[in-house]
Amino acid sequence: MFFGQQAALEQRNPKTLDLNPTIPWLVRLRWGVVAVYASVLALALASPESAPIVGTTAIAIVATLLTNDILRRRPEANDRIVAGALVLDVGLLTAVLALTGGASNPFAILLIVYIALASVVSRSSWSWAVVITAVSAYASLFFVAPESHLWHAPIDLRFGGQPIQLHLAGMWVATAIAAIAITLLTRRVLLVLDQQRTTLLASQRRLERTAHLASLTTLAAGATHELGSPLTTVAVLARELERQAVIEGTPALQEDAATIRDEVDRCREILARMSAGVGIPLGGLGAADAAHPLQEAVNARLEARASRLEWVGQIEGLSTLAIAQLTQLVLPLVGNALDASQEQKIAVTLAATDTELSIDVRDRGLGMTEEVLARAVEPFFTTKAPGRGMGLGLHLVRVVSEALGGRLVLSSISGTGTTARLVLPRTSLGSQSSDPL
Repeated sequence: MFFGQQAALEQRNPKTLDLNPTIPWLVRLRWGVVAVYASVLALALASPESAPIVGTTAIAIVATLLTNDILRRRPEANDRIVAGALVLDVGLLTAVLALTGGASNPFAILLIVYIALASVVSRSSWSWAVVITAVSAYASLFFVAPESHLWHAPIDLRFGGQPIQLHLAGMWVATAIAAIAITLLTRRVLLVLDQQRTTLLASQRRLERTAHLASLTTLAAGATHELGSPLTTVAVLARELERQAVIEGTPALQEDAATIRDEVDRCREILARMSAGVGIPLGGLGAADAAHPLQEAVNARLEARASRLEWVGQIEGLSTLAIAQLTQLVLPLVGNALDASQEQKIAVTLAATDTELSIDVRDRGLGMTEEVLARAVEPFFTTKAPGRGMGLGLHLVRVVSEALGGRLVLSSISGTGTTARLVLPRTSLGSQSSDPL
């Protein structure tokens, strides 16, 4: 069921699986290119004999802005579109270089930046189109433009050194720009790879936890089936034994029979917790009738202990099925908080936005150590006394919330208490399937 729901979410958002994470960075880089072209245009306008440069640079600015808008609107753009944008950039840069010194223009080294970009942004053989275009464009500069003596003019650096050619100074500036651009690109790629690696590891861990839950639920379902009849028989016999003890006036036997019945109920409750319907997707169609349905559902399950809950906020627009399943998720959090707070009240804060809802359960206990906090959501880990808990509550809540696209976050301050935050996306509330795992 969990895997089916995840597949359904992916089908609803197919484009999210094909995004090229480097395209937004490419768009920002090309805005820098527009700024450079604008500077060239401003310098060219100051010269009365630079009409070709003005026209070519203006065309380069417009073309870059238009293609940037296309890339911004299509973050899932395929490699052919991305490579086409880079080929256009190479052509525009070559045209500007041809009018400003040709092969003598030291900024021709910036063609290397586009080769580096193509190898990263375009993830297929289309990157070779950019490489071939850049190499051919640089070669063409030797034929389409005569060598410019402007770049060979000496300049005085005026800080103790000898005058050097403008060409050499330009090469230093161009090399610095290329080095910075390639370094930023490399760092960006490494960052994206690291984020993807982290996401993959998190997905693998969620898959493992879901598999554990599936195994546990299967085991619990089998145990419930096999033990259901014997437990019922024991409960009936215990009730008859207790009735007979009342008739015969044997309080000790009556107490033993009552204990047997209580233990049978406890066994049933344990089996119910292990195979409960918390794995059923939350329903989001049709609002529940009660004014405060979640509060009332939780309070009804807690009975007398409900008086220790302080409810803040409200979540509206959920179906009866959603309320039932949210109750199954909230009860373990509330139960732990009540146990940790002894006789003090605990706060349950509800909040909702257009995209997600959150439930904070804050206790007033002694808090957790870092070691306990790190293991709190592990299956069968508990700090309670024997017989008080199985260590499955938080684990089940986390697995189910993650399967629904949400999360369970625990935070604790020693001596102050612990807060459990359950966050679920509203989109996960759209299915009302009750298929088992």
